[in-house]
Amino acid sequence: MSLVQPCNSSPGSTHFDIPVPAAKYDILRRRSAILVALLLFLSTTSNMFAVFAHDRDNLTSGSLASSAPPCPVVSMPALSAVQNTVVTVPINTTDTTGLNIISFDTSISYDPSVITGVSIITTGTLSSSMTVTVNSLTPGTILISAYTPNPLVGAGTLLKLNFTVIGPIGSSSPITFNSFTYNEGAPCSSPTNGSVTIVDCIGVSFQTGQTAVKNASVTIPIITTELLGRNAISFDAVVNYDPSVISEISVTNAGTLSSAKIITVNDLTPGTLIISAYGPDPLAGSGALLNINFSAIGPIGSTSQLSIASFTYNEGTPCAVTNNGDVTIISGAVSGVVSYANSVAFKPVPNTILNAVGSVNVSTNSAFLTGAYNFGGFGPGSYVVTPTKSTDVYAITGFDSALIAQHVVSLITLNSIQLQAADVSGNNIVTGFDAALIAQWVVLIPNIGSTGTWKFIPPNRNYVEMAPDQTAEDYAAILMGEVSGNWIPPTSFSPLAPSEFKNEAPNVTINVTAPAVNKMVGSSFAVPVTVSDTTGAGIISWQFDLLYNPAIITPQVSPIDTAGTLGSGFAVTVNALTPGLLKVVLFGSTPISGSGTLFNFKFTAVGSNGQTSPLTWQNFMFNEGNPSNVAANGSVRLIAGPTAAGVSIDGRVIDTSGRPVRNALVTLAGDLSFQRVVRTNQFGYFGFTDIPVGAAYVISADSKQFTVPPRILSVSDNISGIELIAESN
Repeated sequence: MSLVQPCNSSPGSTHFDIPVPAAKYDILRRRSAILVALLLFLSTTSNMFAVFAHDRDNLTSGSLASSAPPCPVVSMPALSAVQNTVVTVPINTTDTTGLNIISFDTSISYDPSVITGVSIITTGTLSSSMTVTVNSLTPGTILISAYTPNPLVGAGTLLKLNFTVIGPIGSSSPITFNSFTYNEGAPCSSPTNGSVTIVDCIGVSFQTGQTAVKNASVTIPIITTELLGRNAISFDAVVNYDPSVISEISVTNAGTLSSAKIITVNDLTPGTLIISAYGPDPLAGSGALLNINFSAIGPIGSTSQLSIASFTYNEGTPCAVTNNGDVTIISGAVSGVVSYANSVAFKPVPNTILNAVGSVNVSTNSAFLTGAYNFGGFGPGSYVVTPTKSTDVYAITGFDSALIAQHVVSLITLNSIQLQAADVSGNNIVTGFDAALIAQWVVLIPNIGSTGTWKFIPPNRNYVEMAPDQTAEDYAAILMGEVSGNWIPPTSFSPLAPSEFKNEAPNVTINVTAPAVNKMVGSSFAVPVTVSDTTGAGIISWQFDLLYNPAIITPQVSPIDTAGTLGSGFAVTVNALTPGLLKVVLFGSTPISGSGTLFNFKFTAVGSNGQTSPLTWQNFMFNEGNPSNVAANGSVRLIAGPTAAGVSIDGRVIDTSGRPVRNALVTLAGDLSFQRVVRTNQFGYFGFTDIPVGAAYVISADSKQFTVPPRILSVSDNISGIELIAESN
């Protein structure tokens, strides 16, 4: 009895091989009904099975029930590779047609001491149209997830893994499928592991993932690793390619390592190159061994494998390890300039949308300062490119109506472009009616005219195929109703007229300061942020991150207050979702001026007496970096409120450069019976509480590295923000 074993069968599956007594075919047919009944019974207890009937005399045999479709075999090869090269490991699959595979997930492990730097290539593979997500953060493991709305079709390379070879000669890394799943397990899969072994050979390869523009020529080198000292004076190679995708033009050695060699080529068979090279001097160096020049003739999106069928240096010594590559045909790029037609001088027209409609729809915008555009990524077949624009509509006045009237009575003659701009009725005749329509538009009376819309010359461009590159594909833009030609390009992205906005900041530096303050425990308070003189700096926005200790202070509901400050009237956007971090942007339409409080932070004190939260700036920026700034950090120290027993005194010990002096002993001394000693924290801050009022005190500090001159304090209330300057010993 033989057994039929489907791949990846699940536990509980039952498999039957039913022997049938030797008989003629008619006897077998009579018994088939019994077998079918048996199948029906078994189907209620088994989730996967196959039943076969066999004629012992080999007179006839047949399947009495359909078996599950075979599991696609997913495999990686065992490869040899050379140190310090890139090896491409394909993940291959058998036929996927009709299996409705729209996704796959896999986990693959490898030895990161042998191969590393893994990356994914989908170009020219079955996954080329899939969305592929990769996690390679953990050395030795790569996680891949891919999906597509369209089921996979065919067999071949599912995708490619690129590794950098770093291991010693003789080492080997298994490349192991930890898991592989199509869809959610249906169909099943049968994974086969691969490996990479490091050998003391010379690597000879084509690059993977190369592209060539349709109908253009492309030079593809054969790459070799270091040949110095290997005494290679000749080589023979057989190269295969797809002649329906690329057509060989020539094989050249100019500028390659083989430039001094005699090259003989047999290219009589399309798709195959037989190459032989020899010369008396050994080859030396690494890089392009030889160049093959092709013409890209295949359809856009097609791929040709570049296979080294055989390669031999000398008569086999030194040995060579080959790695195949590929080249994919891509579309050319389309480029040009959109300019204003109604002008003698060149005026770029930015923000024009160019839509290319074809097998793969693509769009781009004309550049802000130049009106230039350039885009690619087209699919095969014909395309229509159409420009459109709806912004930057200004400079249309009653003066344009007056010019039309003058033209109608032959006082002036409008040129051909002006006539197109004037014909807002669209009947190809310029009359007083067009003038009336423009005047209505100026005073916001709706009408049937096209005033305020953009027209382009030509209205569109047609292409049989987007290849090769299409250059100088220019368009002239007309603003309908703007007859005089006084439209000018905008000088900003603002919709305002160009003359209404300037942001030319001088070469100045603005100081931004967050103070060191004392605030009572449990209180809600404001911390003012001050700036030096901003007059004439053109500041219309600023942004920053602020770090604080959320265990000590927490932002209020509206943590930024601009009332009564330089930022009054500015729009505020705050992200306070991450404890300890405020991300803030402020912006307005009118530049700020003067010095003083820029804005206020609003916090609530949630910590304990004596705790200090730093206020640390990160990435503070005015406008887009102009003017520059120097942002000084601050702090909030929590204190208890004054009591009948006394008040508080706090401050900071810093060196002559403004850096904090940590772990300094600060002494506050009064009469013979009063003395307090505290130590500065990491930010140089110190504080005393319950200090009797109405007396004079000497405050001093002691540090191994610094000398701090003492100061006399007359205490009648809380004293905050004392700075003790430490001088180096």
